[in-house]
Amino acid sequence: MRIKCWLNMAQTTKLVARYPTYFHGKTLYGIVSNFKNFGVGRTVIRNSLLRYPEPSFYKIVKVELDLSRHFGKTKRFCKVYAHTWFRGEYRGIKGTGAAFKADWRLLQEDELDTFCNLENAPERPVRAVPMYFRAPPLYELHKLQRLKFLNVEAEAPVTLKNSPS
Repeated sequence: MRIKCWLNMAQTTKLVARYPTYFHGKTLYGIVSNFKNFGVGRTVIRNSLLRYPEPSFYKIVKVELDLSRHFGKTKRFCKVYAHTWFRGEYRGIKGTGAAFKADWRLLQEDELDTFCNLENAPERPVRAVPMYFRAPPLYELHKLQRLKFLNVEAEAPVTLKNSPS
């Protein structure tokens, strides 16, 4: 009896949403598939990166189709290698991992000069982070007790090194 109820419940479970709804645009495959040579040399942007004041864009170098994933269901999967600019800094040629997200837009030829102009990009503020900072009180108490147990004199307060991650 319980198994039947559980099976009935499992059959009524439905998938409501597959992808996040905060994406606005097309998939990268949907853009590059309309061009000869898959749009090599064209410039695309992600709409989610428009929140930064500095320009972020991709200039397509190579497109690889991935027909092994979900073959027959959808043709949305591809790997795009592109010159990458993120927040006004060149990051080299990288493969985009978000080509399946519907968040891409093609830059037209007349938009390239205004959007990709890196000379007029605002300066990014440099955040100064201290190299060392004081340890939390409980950790400091634990370290002082440990040093006292090992018969070591502790003169300065316990500090931790800030990792550059």
